[in-house]
Amino acid sequence: MRQIDIAVQTDRLRTLADRFDALRRQLLDGQPLTGTEGLRQLIPHVTTSHELVTESLIRLAVLDGSQAARISGAQAAFDCVSSVVEQAGLASASLTSAICDNTYDANSWAPQPADDTTARNLRHREARQNIATHLAAAAQSLSVCATGCRYVATHLSGTTPAPPVTAPVRSTTRTGGSAPATRPVRLTPRQHQALHTIAQGGVKLHETTRGRWHVATPPGPGERITLTTYNSLEKKGLVDRDTSSSLFTGQALTATDRARTVLAALPPPAATPPAQPGPPPATAPRR
Repeated sequence: MRQIDIAVQTDRLRTLADRFDALRRQLLDGQPLTGTEGLRQLIPHVTTSHELVTESLIRLAVLDGSQAARISGAQAAFDCVSSVVEQAGLASASLTSAICDNTYDANSWAPQPADDTTARNLRHREARQNIATHLAAAAQSLSVCATGCRYVATHLSGTTPAPPVTAPVRSTTRTGGSAPATRPVRLTPRQHQALHTIAQGGVKLHETTRGRWHVATPPGPGERITLTTYNSLEKKGLVDRDTSSSLFTGQALTATDRARTVLAALPPPAATPPAQPGPPPATAPRR
């Protein structure tokens, strides 16, 4: 049975719920458009909805077969996540139906005459009504998805102890007041190199369908960033992660303002020396 970090999975479910809500608000914001403008309006919604289906599948695949299956009520929680996958798929289907019901202005088959202004306006009005119906259905499915993710996250968080809350260390000033004490950031050479690489841009965090994370760096001579190094930098408050995108497609990592201050105070990291060739293989003496 695989061992996973339940607290991490709880945070990802809550993040997924926020993404469902964000898409739902976008669908309900403003009036649906038709024609070319309508297509351009729908394309990013369809793309996002498919990403959410994939992310929901990843969440289910990570929980299934892990120690989470031994939690009381795990069956209901897994069924709920599978329902989230279904509702996310239904939302995508509603959005693709909106594209199908959209109307496009183009020439008809000859010798049939082109639509006049009245016919064109009627065609676009009917398409607008159909699109609005599909958007409302998609928004309802997305609302169910967000509720389901939060339900499972709450259930899982109730099975793990809450992290201890630590008060910030304060130092007494000369005036008798108190101010937050600034602790120096200490980096190992590997952490320094990794933070320098992240600050250059192009580094992303990915997750496989088995729930394993890995850090992808741009092609080049830069050093590979291990997950342990990334976690240590994140705990120090030196790395931000773009959670608006899916881990399946990759979430961009950026250096925080604090990280850039730390890098500015340090010399550039030394380049990793190339591996030295080993001694030639020994050959057996001829007989």
